[in-house]
Amino acid sequence: RRVHGGKSLAHKVGVDNMLKSLPSFKKQAGSSAANQGMARTDEAAADRPEFDPEEEEDELANADFLWGIKWLTRRRVVYGIWAIFVPIIIGTSSALQSPVNYVVGASLVTFAAVLTFFLRFAARNVLTWDTSFTFFLAYFCGFSVVILVPLDVGWTIMARRRVDVDVIHEEQQPIIIVWNVLYWMNLTLGSLILMVQQELAATGDFTFFSRLGTFLKNKFKQILIAVAVVVVLLLVVVFYFKLTGATALKAFLITASNTYGLTLIVFLLGYGLMSLPKWFWHHANDEQMLNRKTAEVPELREAFDSSLVDLRHTVLQVKDTAQCVPMEGHLAPYMNIVLKECPARIKAKTAYHSRRRSSLAMANPSGVVTIQSLARLRALLRRHKEANIRALAQWELLKHQIFELDRVIALKEKPAPVLNDAGEVTLWQRVVHMGAILQHYWAVSVRSVAYRIASVLLFLAAVFVIVGETSMLGNPANSVFASVVNSTDISQGGIVVFSGLVLYFIIVCTYFALFSIKALTPYKLVRGHTGVTGMSVCARNCCRLAAPLCYNYLTLLRETKTTGVSPPATAFSQIFGEMELIGFIGQHYNTVFPIFILILSVLTLFRLYSRILSWATKGEVSWDVPDIDGAMLAKGKKIMDSERSIHVKQLRKDQRAEEIRVYREHHEKEFFQPDSSTKPTSVSTKAQQQQQQQ
Repeated sequence: RRVHGGKSLAHKVGVDNMLKSLPSFKKQAGSSAANQGMARTDEAAADRPEFDPEEEEDELANADFLWGIKWLTRRRVVYGIWAIFVPIIIGTSSALQSPVNYVVGASLVTFAAVLTFFLRFAARNVLTWDTSFTFFLAYFCGFSVVILVPLDVGWTIMARRRVDVDVIHEEQQPIIIVWNVLYWMNLTLGSLILMVQQELAATGDFTFFSRLGTFLKNKFKQILIAVAVVVVLLLVVVFYFKLTGATALKAFLITASNTYGLTLIVFLLGYGLMSLPKWFWHHANDEQMLNRKTAEVPELREAFDSSLVDLRHTVLQVKDTAQCVPMEGHLAPYMNIVLKECPARIKAKTAYHSRRRSSLAMANPSGVVTIQSLARLRALLRRHKEANIRALAQWELLKHQIFELDRVIALKEKPAPVLNDAGEVTLWQRVVHMGAILQHYWAVSVRSVAYRIASVLLFLAAVFVIVGETSMLGNPANSVFASVVNSTDISQGGIVVFSGLVLYFIIVCTYFALFSIKALTPYKLVRGHTGVTGMSVCARNCCRLAAPLCYNYLTLLRETKTTGVSPPATAFSQIFGEMELIGFIGQHYNTVFPIFILILSVLTLFRLYSRILSWATKGEVSWDVPDIDGAMLAKGKKIMDSERSIHVKQLRKDQRAEEIRVYREHHEKEFFQPDSSTKPTSVSTKAQQQQQQQ
């Protein structure tokens, strides 16, 4: 139907003949009507947006644009960059003697990591340029810390063996400057800038100063309490510990951020170290995971329908408010801004509701529409639109996971594909066929075994970390981690790899536990649909926990001043070690408090930790994964049966569209090549000749 518009009669006849020659093409005409007939009768389903190919292509084209590097959105290209360049950069940086060289290599790795993260999770068509820049900077600083620490450890230990102490101190000065910049940027972004930016983005005011005024008005009490607490604690540091000037401020800020971060890390690691191996063990059973995912369907579906109803109601408010605003008044520009932010599909589907005049207009208590009431309406619209996008993405992701599990279970009952060499087969076709065979064996046989092996290895690594955390109070020579990295048989590259693996395992367990909390479910990272709130929450936790995680790991390695390491210490510990001026909290809190990880891990192993935490927080914070409910499973199966039928019809429709596209590519010369038999007999002028050629 697209190619018919605006074309000549001969072109229409050619395309019609091509379409008629395809088998079962007429059946496709009724598929859209059949899909429309399966619409639900509830209020949310009545307003579910329909698929418009042209509009979808425009949205995808706008969403794919990010800093002029659209080609990087391809997953294979990103993975190829990582597979090729990261080992080269890390190996080269580890082999070079100067610490400046590994900073350059780590910066390239960090940029690639943050870019991949953005392309995978950020809703780039929702984020503005300022929020994108701030989030990118926050993730870059947080990732830089955890990438630089293993390189810092490897270079310092090797330099300690072969170079004079004074020479090492001179070479560490540029790195200390880099660490200072990264740490204070992390602290500023995670504690202040990202929080303020998130609150400003949540307001609906139309100017920066009005948004700032609304933020100060709403958060005045919290800001006043925070400032009072900081001033009181700073006075305690000045008068009790006899510290003055910039030294007191730096020691106080570092100690406060580390105490908050380490406390949160201990509570998260107590759950994450034991839960991550259990996650892999449970995902090895496809049938059990299918039932568990199906039992989650009613809850997510209800959340999506509820968000759609809220968004629809807000759009109705916008439309009714627009009818109360004069087109020539001073409020018209602001009203147009709010109208432009309404989702186009929801606005089109709910146009008939405006006839009811349901008195939904947003106005002040006296019944007059003002700029402030429009700002509140705009903030409400933004909140509901982001919630709807997030709920839709989570619902579609869950459906995709269930369809993938269906496919894997169905593959187990089918024989493995065989490589067919009959006829002329190109190299690319052979590679694709070989990939299908490998994918079949991976899904049917290898994946379950690999997941169980990974679960056992992760459990052993968790025990290894717990032993290291609980042995901090003992003799520094008893540390398993310190004995490994200080062994003379290990090279600098080996120290970097070992340090990186252990540190990244601790980081993964920490953030796995953090985003497994049910209270943070609305802020989870969703592929390609994470809005301002989700990206801000993740960025703040990344900035706040990066430095405490790395310092805790350096304590495991006995590479801090408190653990009595021989000079010189790592550049990071020289900066972060200034908190040792604050008595017990700065000196011994990092070695005493992590002992609780052992107790919490044992409670997690017997499923007691989550229950105690849920009871203490009245259900606000909980990790416990409930058992499969039979009623929810039956309801989820009923919902998924209808979704599977729609999914199958869509697959058939896509298959027919692909067949049409292939057929068109093979035969377009037949329709678009000019007929050589009808040549002009006489061409008098150049204009007539060009017209004949057209």
